[in-house]
Amino acid sequence: LTLTGQFDAARSRSGDLVRITSPGQFRARAMAHVLAATVEVGRGQLRTAMRRLEENLAALSGEGAAAWNLPAKLLLAQCYCGLGRDEVAGPLVAELTVGLGLGGGSFAPSVRITEAWLAAAEGHLRAATATAVHAADLAAEGGQRAIELATLSSTSMSSGVPRPSSIFRRIRVCQGVPSRQGVHWPQDSA
Repeated sequence: LTLTGQFDAARSRSGDLVRITSPGQFRARAMAHVLAATVEVGRGQLRTAMRRLEENLAALSGEGAAAWNLPAKLLLAQCYCGLGRDEVAGPLVAELTVGLGLGGGSFAPSVRITEAWLAAAEGHLRAATATAVHAADLAAEGGQRAIELATLSSTSMSSGVPRPSSIFRRIRVCQGVPSRQGVHWPQDSA
């Protein structure tokens, strides 16, 4: 829901999950909080998401929650980068990169996106753009079309280099419609 811009519905559903878990169900509750943080990051509420993730990350250790640990750390690193805390994000991004070799291959596009966020936070915009485009290519290769389009869209808008033509070509391949998420798309010049 978040990737399609249905933030209210996504917030409502993740909120339902947080409400139905009890504090004694610490892992289940932490997983629900990761979903809620996903919506908050999508809405740009980075400080709120950061606090939520920091409070719940410890509950996601161990085998029972290992699959949630990597997405939670991805979101947390993105929050740090977006808030200009690249000194905290750097080690976390390095840890995520190592995690790819330990069975987290399906998260490669998302880790690359996070690396792009870090490069941008450190002021390396050209490297950030190249890394984000690589992330979009990885997502396309893995059939992760929503991640591919979101990455291209944010790269296009944040780099100051409008690339609507390539984005719209990829949308046609996906047979989907991107979320507008408050973005004013330039006219397709192709």
